[in-house]
Amino acid sequence: MKKFLIFLSIIILLFSVNAIAAEKPITIKKMYIGMNVDDARNTVQQLLGKEWKITPTGDAKDVLADYRFGNELIFGKPGTAKPVLISEFGFAIYDLDNTYEGFIGCDKNTKQVTGISLGGILVDIIYDSKKVSAEDFVEQLSEHFNLPELSGMFMGWTFTSKNGYTLNIWTNKTLHIKKDLTKKNRQQINFE
Repeated sequence: MKKFLIFLSIIILLFSVNAIAAEKPITIKKMYIGMNVDDARNTVQQLLGKEWKITPTGDAKDVLADYRFGNELIFGKPGTAKPVLISEFGFAIYDLDNTYEGFIGCDKNTKQVTGISLGGILVDIIYDSKKVSAEDFVEQLSEHFNLPELSGMFMGWTFTSKNGYTLNIWTNKTLHIKKDLTKKNRQQINFE
């Protein structure tokens, strides 16, 4: 009986440690993958204030019809045939000088957010992190959300979650969180 109680205590302890160290879903000041896009728009408006404008939600080609310049990690270079967007549907965030700095992508049918891209300028405003280096920002974000050390990528860091999303942060603090739709749609192999 005594051995059984010790065994049970160890199992409970292991489950407790695992639960404490479990990865938390990443939220960007109340914005997260899977939320309603209209709620995300309202959150962006509250976070950024009147110095920033938000396009109507729609097809990316329509949303970006007036795009001339902005964060190339999010929108690509002006004049390119296809922008580097996280989604084909969503809304863009730009300043009073019409510099595009963010894009929130969503599923056209369900209106659920599937991706969040914010330029370093927006990240600094939202998190008040202008005086923090990108390395320190990544380290603090990893600690807060119980993420393992992020892997290096060209000019930044990346993390692919078991929860079905990918996080990329560049050295200028541009941040992408995108739902990994390929895992959901790929064929599952039976290894039994």
